[in-house]
Amino acid sequence: MTAVAFGILFAASIGQGTAEPRFHASTLSFPEGEDGRWFAPMDGDGREDLLLGVAKGGIREIWIYLQTSEGGFPAQPDRRVTLKGDIVAFATLDVRPEPGEELLFFTATSCFSYSTALEGFAGNARRIFAWDLICDVPDSEGLLKIEGVARSPSGPLIVLPGFPPGQSGGDECYGIFAPSTSGGAASDGAPWEIRGRLPLRGLRTEKRRSGRREIGIRIESDRENPLQDLVVPPGGSDEGGGMLLYVRRWLPAAVSADADGDGRDDVFLLDKQPAAPQLRVHLQAVDGKFSEAPSWTGRLPDEDDPDSLVVSDIDGDGRADLIARSSGLDGGKLFFFRNRGGRFEPSEPDQVMKFAGMGLEARAIDLDGDRRVELAVTSTEIPATSVATGGRVERRLFIHRSGGDRPFDPRPALRHEETFTASEIEGIGLGIVLDADLLGRGIRDALSVERDGTIAARHLTRDLGLESAPFWRFDPGRRIRGIEARDLNGDGRSDVILRHRRGLTLMVSR
Repeated sequence: MTAVAFGILFAASIGQGTAEPRFHASTLSFPEGEDGRWFAPMDGDGREDLLLGVAKGGIREIWIYLQTSEGGFPAQPDRRVTLKGDIVAFATLDVRPEPGEELLFFTATSCFSYSTALEGFAGNARRIFAWDLICDVPDSEGLLKIEGVARSPSGPLIVLPGFPPGQSGGDECYGIFAPSTSGGAASDGAPWEIRGRLPLRGLRTEKRRSGRREIGIRIESDRENPLQDLVVPPGGSDEGGGMLLYVRRWLPAAVSADADGDGRDDVFLLDKQPAAPQLRVHLQAVDGKFSEAPSWTGRLPDEDDPDSLVVSDIDGDGRADLIARSSGLDGGKLFFFRNRGGRFEPSEPDQVMKFAGMGLEARAIDLDGDRRVELAVTSTEIPATSVATGGRVERRLFIHRSGGDRPFDPRPALRHEETFTASEIEGIGLGIVLDADLLGRGIRDALSVERDGTIAARHLTRDLGLESAPFWRFDPGRRIRGIEARDLNGDGRSDVILRHRRGLTLMVSR
């Protein structure tokens, strides 16, 4: 089964006198064995292209769909790369003179670059540094994309957990790699060099190089499920923040962000300890090196076990702050920690906010274009009267302004609630997405799935009100399982990506 795509010019508006977003829409259906979807500028034209991972029958491939100048995506992939059997993971980064980003392939012992503009591995695959990954056994039925790659004005960094070459278990650490500053190749002949080795505590590997598909990696913890609090790489964001702690995966996260305001990326690490997580901050020196000793370390809040920890500048001073979240079926809490010169006070949060409902999600983002961050919180709740009224669910959105002495005003500037019945389940499967600016106004729009399964957009106003009538609506003809807003063509307007079970609808602004 192959991908199917079609391009249309689409414009829709609800109401009078409202500017109309115009899109070039492509719908792609993916084959069995799909194992991930990503975006990166692969051919040097400044537009984001689609990467699709496909793994079936022991063959792993990366399919690349290049975005056209009109904003469309082709029915068939423009490039296909078949992964060799020893490749454990991959990433994307611009490391070579060829236009666009290259694929970075990680084996058990090395990282090498691969240009998708060239055919085959011979003469194309170039080693850029040596490193023994902790996870060194490839998965023949899946693709692993490493997100621990920083693209910042201070230069690219790759942070990987593993072992210095030639060393064995017990010496686990994070290796930090960057382009060589020596004016030539690094000491081992590779064009990148290691900038620091940071101890990796609380993680123990078992049966390395065992030949099994899944390597045994576990956290030293007193919990019943020792894997439940493993951390993952950051997903990244336009604001430069990242996630340290979230769902259950094997790879410990290392987030790069500016901790001291000097314009250079520093590294935030989370050590998993039996008693409580330990957060460490390693500052980047003027020469680009990282010291093994952290500049600051501290424990996370003990009162509530956090299930997410986000690095994000919440007060606009150019230094990364922390947002911790603890959540449950009946609600959750948000803990805010301001950066105090590269240090934090985990036992004394600057603010704690409580919210009712399930699926608590929080985002610190400038919504009205005034260069000050607002807090957007979404959740769903089943009212106590729901059983008597036939099963109702409320979808809630709260927006809080920056609060001066406190990070955010405890009184919401916007409180928006919608009630859905059991027959309108399509509308509550996803929260309201506030990343979009469909018309380039400098003010965010709210994207949501409606009761009938369509997607609609509503304007936020400069006083953080939410218009009741949508100015744009679209029916993709398939169930929407995810919404993403990002600028795919560099025109300053948000494009819309609708995720389906085995496919995407890609709407690129015109």
